[in-house]
Amino acid sequence: MELNPNHPVTQSLHDQWHTLCAFAVLKAGGHVVISMADLKSMPVGSTITVQELDDGIHLRIVDRATAERLARKEGGLPI
Repeated sequence: MELNPNHPVTQSLHDQWHTLCAFAVLKAGGHVVISMADLKSMPVGSTITVQELDDGIHLRIVDRATAERLARKEGGLPI
């Protein structure tokens, strides 16, 4: 679910998650293992944020409240 679906960065990356994952794997050395323990350790409500800055696209994991605050700041959710 996208909290800010009309934002230009969200729109440009909508169907490009496989590309972002490929670049993340490449930057990690070409191989990443995600175990069931990793998946289970992810805090409930974790959300990925995407921000385009001058030096590139920044991906971050934040809690749901932070994600909603950022989406409101960028016009994605009502204030």
